[in-house]
Amino acid sequence: MFPLKGLATILLCNAGLEFHRFQCEGCFVRVLSETGSPTGEWNRIALLVWPARVAIVLLVAWMCLSGYWKHPSRYDLDLSGWVNADAPRLEQIVRRLIFEWGTDLAGFAAIGVLAYWALGNLEMRIGRWARLGLIVGAGVAICGLVRGGQLGQIPALGHLVLPLGAYGLGAWVGRACVRGRRAILWLGPQFGALLGVVGVLVLVVGWLSLQDEPLAFEPTAVGMGANRKLANKLRGTRDGADWARRVRLSGEDLNQMVGLGLSRVSPGSKARLRIEGGLADAELSYALRVRGKPRYLNLHFRGSARIDDGELSVQANRLSIGRVGVPWVVLGLVAPPIASTIRHDRDLRNIVGSIASVRMTGDAVETVFKPGECNNTFLPSIALAISGKPNLIVPTREHVRHLVEGSEDLPDGEGRFAELLRRAFDFARKRSIDGDPILENRSALVALAVLLGHERVESVVGPVLDDRLREISRRNLQGVNLRGRGDWTKHFYVSAAMALIACEQTSDKIGVLKEVLDAEDGGSGFSFGDLAANRAGIQLARVSTYNLDSARALQERLAVDFPIDTVFPEVADLPEDLNRDEFQAKFGGVGGEAYRELVAEIDRRLAQCPALR
Repeated sequence: MFPLKGLATILLCNAGLEFHRFQCEGCFVRVLSETGSPTGEWNRIALLVWPARVAIVLLVAWMCLSGYWKHPSRYDLDLSGWVNADAPRLEQIVRRLIFEWGTDLAGFAAIGVLAYWALGNLEMRIGRWARLGLIVGAGVAICGLVRGGQLGQIPALGHLVLPLGAYGLGAWVGRACVRGRRAILWLGPQFGALLGVVGVLVLVVGWLSLQDEPLAFEPTAVGMGANRKLANKLRGTRDGADWARRVRLSGEDLNQMVGLGLSRVSPGSKARLRIEGGLADAELSYALRVRGKPRYLNLHFRGSARIDDGELSVQANRLSIGRVGVPWVVLGLVAPPIASTIRHDRDLRNIVGSIASVRMTGDAVETVFKPGECNNTFLPSIALAISGKPNLIVPTREHVRHLVEGSEDLPDGEGRFAELLRRAFDFARKRSIDGDPILENRSALVALAVLLGHERVESVVGPVLDDRLREISRRNLQGVNLRGRGDWTKHFYVSAAMALIACEQTSDKIGVLKEVLDAEDGGSGFSFGDLAANRAGIQLARVSTYNLDSARALQERLAVDFPIDTVFPEVADLPEDLNRDEFQAKFGGVGGEAYRELVAEIDRRLAQCPALR
């Protein structure tokens, strides 16, 4: 993506600047005699034109390059970071974002300085106002190209407001620099006056926005029993055969979520959300301390938002900030650019794009999430955080002990795999009578991954084996094969553990488990059988923890004797041990048409397994 955009940026900027490169001493002399302009200023501009043109092309290219590759890291927060963020964590995030934005805007200001130097000599030919228009037009074009190169697509209007402001400030400084020492010295008082005006505006806005008392409403009470019900609602229900997730939350549920979030960030704050007739009425009193005294930022918003297949639209009917009411005309002008900015932002559009639809109906909000990361990991993470479940290590340790201590009488051969899985879910069913079946199913599969997948799974979960249990497991839990293949057992359970632990662990720890699967292959080449085992493990993890109903249903199915076809189909006929050249030639690599067809066949076979549906 970047090479094309960076190259286009460089060529367009260079072409625009080269258009006016012809100049000569006679032209300078003739124009100076007609306009009476100071010779020193034009001489300075003449000396700066070509260095500025070269520098602006290089700077634009560098900003596109560095911005495009750096942009994803600006919001590089693992899922647990968002779910478990508290006030210090959010403060750290804000500081980092301010630093990133500050350095980015400094680059646009530098472009403004260079643009004035590069185009400043054109006043002699086209006049002062025409030159000003050219500089402004160049700013819009260059800022649009740079921001587009950083985002990887055409930017929305909201993406250009701050860059154009920084560009204009830079052009102002550039004008003073070429006009001489007096103009440079005059910059100090001008900046001082500008900062003074901004400071006065900030004080006025702060005085109007901050109030001594919060808004007069009672927030929704937060209780553990209600939290668990809310957590189960967030897990939603299955919507269709492709594992889309439908979540319906009432106004009370949303207030519960907002209250939990505010309790982490600002315990003295409160909020209330009401949904009536397809419109949301939101009130927020955010507690601050100003000179040691409590003050409140009171916000009141009324409007609606909806998403249709990843397309966001926003309607704002009312907004008041403290004593200030924003006119509805301004809201009508601002709301569409905000929605457009969100739709075009590389990070936010991935979140919005993961949502099939959002509807405000009656007194509730109904959301359908598409299959993907947000559906499979982020929502379960929020549900776990809200429910206040204990650390996974505690129940996992109990499951490990149960499986290891009962391993003396395991059957031989193929039956060992099915029997261990049966015992794990039978134990999970018994513990779920007075507990959470989702937590118990997670713990059961992670315990199996520790014992049968790879020892490094334990380094991610935490210590669950003592020396005695480790010795017993090494003696009794060898030779557990899936369809006669020990490596498929490892792929099955490690993949299941990755899918489960990703809901609460950081990305670097999950990366350790991702490496495990590749390391276990021993460099033998690509195997569609391994891929089938991976996908089967992930699917079992998904079904076992999707919601309370699916968790209990799977316990009932696997807690009794079952054939291996229940959890894994026959895949011995799939291609194995393909080296890179063979894989590319026969299947077109990952994403090739033949590859996609075979993956679809694997998914079809998995869909025939009763426990994976």
